[in-house]
Amino acid sequence: MQTRNGLQTLTLISTVFILFCTRPVEAASAAHSPAKFFKASLRFEPNRGQAAPQFDFVSHGKGYTVQLSSTEALVVLGQEQITMQVVGANKNAQPAASDVITTTMNYYLGNEPSIWKLDILTYAKVSYVIVYPGIDINNYGIGEHLVYDMIVENGAVLQHLVIISL
Repeated sequence: MQTRNGLQTLTLISTVFILFCTRPVEAASAAHSPAKFFKASLRFEPNRGQAAPQFDFVSHGKGYTVQLSSTEALVVLGQEQITMQVVGANKNAQPAASDVITTTMNYYLGNEPSIWKLDILTYAKVSYVIVYPGIDINNYGIGEHLVYDMIVENGAVLQHLVIISL
């Protein structure tokens, strides 16, 4: 927060996450590919050990993975990664998944069925409640694009809201 001529100015550092992930496709195979007719939206699955333990949800797309927690979003693009941190966020903000999608995920790790992760539900939206006092974050996809909304209650103090991209 900066003060100029008696007025308080809020400085927000914000990053717009627009994620375009495409792979080069040869023109000949693209003309006959059924993939051009199918474009799946992001779907979020609870982390049951298929991602680093600090993340609550994971989403996979063509060539990328998104991992979410109340304090950060990690986007992995091959060998590159982008981290968006919500500075000073409530680490104990509880995630709430909504809009169940009929797709389930299965992870067959090794040849021991007891460690397989089966029938993991997927969701269209993941929300974190009270990331800051009076501020929630909703994460969802539009096509393959990750979108996040900040839901600000009337009277919430916006000076707490700081998002940086690393």
